[in-house]
Amino acid sequence: MEKIIEQVCDEIKTMLIAKNRSYGNSAAEPVNIFSRTNPLEQIRIRIDDKLKRIRDGHEYGTDDTKLDLIWYLILERCVGMTPMVEKVNREPSVHGMLDPVCVYEQPGDLCSEQFEKQISDVVMGRVK
Repeated sequence: MEKIIEQVCDEIKTMLIAKNRSYGNSAAEPVNIFSRTNPLEQIRIRIDDKLKRIRDGHEYGTDDTKLDLIWYLILERCVGMTPMVEKVNREPSVHGMLDPVCVYEQPGDLCSEQFEKQISDVVMGRVK
């Protein structure tokens, strides 16, 4: 059983790192164009979406919703381990008033290798 667990975790790690590269680390560093929600909250929204699909029995095409859920749970843990600083940004609303908008930023760039190591550590159980 341990070999199977290692194999499955290795497959998940490989796919998650590839997806993270493909998406340009957008889970940890979202562009915040439409949504100003912090990265953790954005991931948690995606987790809720996946849980709803599972609950309702709605798969989309060739998607593997349970595997997607595993990936998002790992991302949520990894992003939660990175230092984040909350800043309050004031922008004009559609009514011309200033509305406070919370924007979360990383203090400096999150190095891809560091994020990939965090993913690997979480998947392989090296992080408690």
